[in-house]
Amino acid sequence: MLTLLIVTVVLSMSCLSVLALRLPVRRRLGAGAAYGLWCLPPLCLLAMALPPPSGGLLPMHKVAGLSVALLGAVPARGEGAQAMPWLLLWALGVLACLCWQARRQHLFARTLGRLQRVPHARLPLYRAEHDAGLPALVGLLRPRIVLPPDFELRYSRPQRALLLRHENVHRRRGDLPCNAIATLLLCLQWFNPLAYWAVAAFRRDQEIACDARVLATRPGQRRLYGEAMLIAGVGVAPPLGCPWRSRHPLKERIEMLKQPAPATRQRCIGLLLVGLLAGGSAYATWAAQPAKSNAPMSKAAPREISQPYPLSKPAYPKDAFAKGQSGRVVLLVDVRADGSVENVVVKESQPAGVFDAVSVAAARQWVLQPSTKDGKAVAGRVQVPITFELDPPAADPAPGTALARR
Repeated sequence: MLTLLIVTVVLSMSCLSVLALRLPVRRRLGAGAAYGLWCLPPLCLLAMALPPPSGGLLPMHKVAGLSVALLGAVPARGEGAQAMPWLLLWALGVLACLCWQARRQHLFARTLGRLQRVPHARLPLYRAEHDAGLPALVGLLRPRIVLPPDFELRYSRPQRALLLRHENVHRRRGDLPCNAIATLLLCLQWFNPLAYWAVAAFRRDQEIACDARVLATRPGQRRLYGEAMLIAGVGVAPPLGCPWRSRHPLKERIEMLKQPAPATRQRCIGLLLVGLLAGGSAYATWAAQPAKSNAPMSKAAPREISQPYPLSKPAYPKDAFAKGQSGRVVLLVDVRADGSVENVVVKESQPAGVFDAVSVAAARQWVLQPSTKDGKAVAGRVQVPITFELDPPAADPAPGTALARR
């Protein structure tokens, strides 16, 4: 659940940054630069998957062990059991969203009817039986440009050339894989309203950037291009498709036709800006992760240190208490310079897996005495053994009494 929360925060912050920058960047540097900004969210998520930065730790030392003994106490549920219903709900939502997107794609394919191959020297052209906002680029693994049944009658020859170039720009630029990534992230974030807003803005910027790319080489045909938008049929944009005319706001695309194409200098600045923002955001996301310790363990015997703060004892697991089990867990705890716990790893446990979860959960709440170097507190690593055992009942024990050894 913590990982899902962190991913949601990172994705939301990156999407908000793009939504705030896309319109100013489009006006100043062109539609292509605004569309390029959408690489920030997936790059930030990819940076989170990389190994975290390493942080040097001082050699390990040891604190006095804890002895946990309970008689008749009922412990709280573990962290994993508490998070399981929420993880199950999230997984069911992801599955439902994937099914919904697959159904949208299937319905779009059904509306096209039977596809017939159209001979062409360079492009994979097919003619559909019915119009659904065609022409359109469809097919993730095998992209095809699907034409409406009356393509030659509806559009003039120059308009047909512009429309085919538009769909070919989608194909050569790899917009269909980009749509697949956006759809997957939307399904993983089905509970996040910002994800739906971001995907809709992403698809608009995709179409506007494609329009700008086509007209950059044909600036004298803006009027023909706009007329082709007005006479085209309106269809539904499938998750894995790029239709020429869908329910995207038409006014925004026509307004773009009035803007002059960005100069070479503007395009270079836009490319540099997108690269700096993407690289800086990805690096900041990676660097913000907790540092991973890779310092070698000291070969010398661990030294005892005094612990000025009392350590909260872990709850005795309910199943272990019912079975009368006892055990021992040895934790390796990475401690920050302020004494707070950064990372907890189970080094040894007997019996394996019985007392691990409650020990780690308690250790995350501790405040330990940090190591010192040159008179200053620094990060370090401590080894903490925890012993779990049941006290034998007293002569007349009060029911529900909890005993703890010190």
